[in-house]
Amino acid sequence: METALIVICVCLLVLFFGLMYKYVSVKRNIRRFSNEHTDIQRQLGAGYEESKKQLSTVISGISHDFRTPLTAALGYMQMIEKSGELSEKNAEYLGIAMQKNRYLKELSDEFFELTKIENTARELDIREVRLSNILTETVLEQHSWIAERGISTDFDIAEGIVVKTDMHCLTRVLENLMSNAQKYTDDSFGVTLSRRGEKVYLRVSNTLSDSTSLDIGKVFEPFYRMDARTSAGSGLGLYVVSVICGRLGWSVEAHMEGRSFSVELMI
Repeated sequence: METALIVICVCLLVLFFGLMYKYVSVKRNIRRFSNEHTDIQRQLGAGYEESKKQLSTVISGISHDFRTPLTAALGYMQMIEKSGELSEKNAEYLGIAMQKNRYLKELSDEFFELTKIENTARELDIREVRLSNILTETVLEQHSWIAERGISTDFDIAEGIVVKTDMHCLTRVLENLMSNAQKYTDDSFGVTLSRRGEKVYLRVSNTLSDSTSLDIGKVFEPFYRMDARTSAGSGLGLYVVSVICGRLGWSVEAHMEGRSFSVELMI
């Protein structure tokens, strides 16, 4: 009986040490795999960052090579226009060519800006900015087209609102919102800035001449325009706004009430 117990104990010990050896071996393999996986991830991450830097350099080069002749062509067209030596028909053709050139320049500017945002790892420079003051200045800069077209306005910008954000990103967002309003406003344009608790809300609204042509669910999609045949703009403005807001951790929504279209940011 004692002999049997001894045999059983020895067997159990052998089994136990066997299981322990297997356990330690598995842990060692897992640790080695984890280290190898981490090294691979690190290598892939380094390669990815290097590829992004190279892409950024290529984008900058293409942007310069593309914009320079485009800007020069527009300049020559403007000189021809000012000369006053064209027939009425040729002046009309020149006007169309200039319009297409401006559209192409706007499209390229938006595209290259978007590509930089999506493919470069520029660190955000977060600091306190006086949003109330910056927004007021931005709105005042819209005076010329508002007055020229006789558009009614409704501005309600709360004073003293300060937020922490990247100034370059903020400027781009405001420029795109104002540009979108300038293109599509029919007869009324409004800007509201308010604070509710810890959150700041910025709302830009304008009436549309034909609200039925707008698909509210697509306004933040790239290259979307209300009517691609007749609408101005690249269709990238609000998409860029949504991308930047995502990077900053802001939310952005679009609303349609009657003829009034609005974009609201929550900071």
